[in-house]
Amino acid sequence: MKTQNQNSVQDQNAICDNNMLVAGIISYEGRQWLAEEYSEEIGNGAWMASPIYHTDNGLEVRPAGGNWCFKSRGAVPSILEPKKKKEVYESWIKHLKKTINFLKGKFPEVELDYKNKISFWQSLADACH
Repeated sequence: MKTQNQNSVQDQNAICDNNMLVAGIISYEGRQWLAEEYSEEIGNGAWMASPIYHTDNGLEVRPAGGNWCFKSRGAVPSILEPKKKKEVYESWIKHLKKTINFLKGKFPEVELDYKNKISFWQSLADACH
C-alpha cells in the first residue's frame, strides 16, 4: 500500500499533487480527526486518522489505529484556528513520545520511524501562529 506524508515545514499545509491534504485535520462523520497519512489506493482516497476530542484540558487526539476516513463518504480537509491546530498537533506529539519511550532499545527501526514522525508533527506545530 502506497501512502504519502510530507516531512518539511515548507509543506506545513501538507498538500499533495491533487490538492488533497496528506496529513493534518479532517472532518468526517460529524467530527474532526487528525489524519496521519493518506492513501489514494484505499477506497479511492482515504486518510488513516484518530479522533479529536474536546476535553476539560482542551483538544486531545486519542489514538485509534485502523480508522479510515473516506473521501467518497464525505471526508474533507478541515480548518482549525492556528492555536487549536497547534493544540491538536501537540497532543499527538505527546502520544508519539509515550510510544517511543516504550519502544526504546527494543525496535531500533521503529524507534527511528517514530522520531521522524515526532519531527514532522513538531514542524507543523511550530508553523502554527
